[in-house]
Amino acid sequence: MAYRYITDASVQAEENISTTEVCALYSPRRPAPDYFFGPVPGWMGRYFFGDSCSPAVNLFQIDRVNLFGNRLLYRGADFFCLEPNGVHPGTFESEITRLRSAGVAHTRVIEDEVVLLIGPAYDIFGHWLIDFMPRIQVLIEAGFKPQELKFLLPSDLPDFALEWLGLIGISSGQVIRYDIHREICQIRRALIPSNLRGDGRASPLMARAAETFREGALGRQQPQQLRRTFISRNRWQNGAKGHRQITNGAELEQIASDHGYDIVHPQDLGIREFMSVVLESRVIVGEYGSGMHWSIFAQPSTDIVCLRGTLGHPGFLQSGLCEALGQRHGYVFGTTREEGPYHVSTFDRDDLRACLKLIETA
Repeated sequence: MAYRYITDASVQAEENISTTEVCALYSPRRPAPDYFFGPVPGWMGRYFFGDSCSPAVNLFQIDRVNLFGNRLLYRGADFFCLEPNGVHPGTFESEITRLRSAGVAHTRVIEDEVVLLIGPAYDIFGHWLIDFMPRIQVLIEAGFKPQELKFLLPSDLPDFALEWLGLIGISSGQVIRYDIHREICQIRRALIPSNLRGDGRASPLMARAAETFREGALGRQQPQQLRRTFISRNRWQNGAKGHRQITNGAELEQIASDHGYDIVHPQDLGIREFMSVVLESRVIVGEYGSGMHWSIFAQPSTDIVCLRGTLGHPGFLQSGLCEALGQRHGYVFGTTREEGPYHVSTFDRDDLRACLKLIETA
């Protein structure tokens, strides 16, 4: 058994593996946030500026390869890694064990040339927004028309993913579904676009990806920016807001409301409806998370403010997205403590008020 890295194999021009670079590695000096309030930890500067680049964006072509699960690509005893997409031994070794289990799968031959949007977290809305959806732009940059391609996707793909694809004309008839638990797909030719981001920095191509989907959903409209929007996670269903909790979230929402902000809960809106809210906003404030990452659909003149804890997680991808879109942005930090698996943050009300006042006078 050997682990082979697709990026290395394509550079070495190995048989049946090739690459098209659509955007070079992006590594200019990282700009600092435009403003910040609250208890900023001393180590955070090293962490923030140490994230120095977004990897090159590529479209890989691999002939005669097998796919099992949602990320295990292999040929014979060789298993392929694509680290920018989260496909590496740390994420697929359990799939290898499952593959070797007797009777776990049957073989399915895929004669079509197919696009693979492989990688972990394909069933999570936020990752579809910033990882899976932008990969469609890679195909466009490489000269393909997504509406003319076939896509090999898991049978348990969420409905929202199909809705995203439909926004730019990719129909259900173009999608080949397979069972990630029971089927080994033998693929004649696979096209695999890479991510448009690294850890906390994004490729400039992210702006074009957002434009493609925004125009697919809303046309070319550029409405006036009349709204001030506060994106709330307080009513996120079934405790799915995860390990990050805010102790005084209701107070922060009231402060925003007092300053003329509309309180918006993303789960209550459809894709087009929420995208319109974002596009019409001149300021967007909210707790760090996927709801704030919708800022990629906002106009460059939009101010973005994230409420963020003082631990390393969840990183600073929001800064990378705002950099790619040319948006001013900043943070209000809250004091954070760990309670078991939870990160619990409390925000100073005066810090939020000062931030909102600064934006009003900018």
